[in-house]
Amino acid sequence: MCDYIFKYAFAMVTVMSIMSGGSCRIKKIKKLKWILFMPEYRMRFVILAIAAGLTALSMVSAGTWRLGSDGDFKAVSADGEDKFLVAVAEAKKLVNTGQTKAARKAYDALKNDFPEITGPDFDLFIKAEIYYCEVKFTRAVRNYEKLLNEFPKSGFREAALDREFAVATAYLAGKKKTLLGFIKIKGYAEGISIMEKITDRVGIDTQMGIKASVAVAENYEQRKKFNEAYLKWWEISLEWEMGPVGRDALLGMARNKQPEIDSPPIFIMIW
Repeated sequence: MCDYIFKYAFAMVTVMSIMSGGSCRIKKIKKLKWILFMPEYRMRFVILAIAAGLTALSMVSAGTWRLGSDGDFKAVSADGEDKFLVAVAEAKKLVNTGQTKAARKAYDALKNDFPEITGPDFDLFIKAEIYYCEVKFTRAVRNYEKLLNEFPKSGFREAALDREFAVATAYLAGKKKTLLGFIKIKGYAEGISIMEKITDRVGIDTQMGIKASVAVAENYEQRKKFNEAYLKWWEISLEWEMGPVGRDALLGMARNKQPEIDSPPIFIMIW
């Protein structure tokens, strides 16, 4: 057992030496290997390995890692990331109020002030945010989708999903979209499509997923598309059998079957 522990410790220190890029080179390790395997040095070496392991853990826990614009992962301190998130929140406020120039400047400042945090996912997020600020929702969603598809673990994933939900909500409320540059139609179909993508991405069993599904069901119902509404409520009921959501789903199914029951019968006269 001691031999196994010692061999593991030796391997651990070797790997740590290589990763750290310090003065301890592989050749030197090989030259010293015969000394380290001597019984009187084993206990000292095991203690050294444990110390090296604890040092590595402290280095990892001191911060997080982000993909930089050069494609390499870079360490980020927790304090630096907190400041970055606060600055992003301020920039998003400018976007929410339609201040495009100010928002663009704020995001440019973020890239300059936090080069170790910003990366290709952030570039896509900025691009989408500017389109959103300019109320160019089609282009905004296209870039949010690109971010979500290419960087599924991005720190901006939740923010992108929130923006997509906001765009879909606007369309479901009757906001028009432009086709062929001059034809304006209500964006109900686009809103439903975005909501369905959100549900597929996060799952109907999540808070955002169920909110998106309920929004679709309610929109169908408001537009008197009773069959579509019934089917959507039924889909929700399959996942949410209990609780307020399950109750609302059953009531929704009942409401959207009622119009068919209450409609006057159609008599066909046969001559």
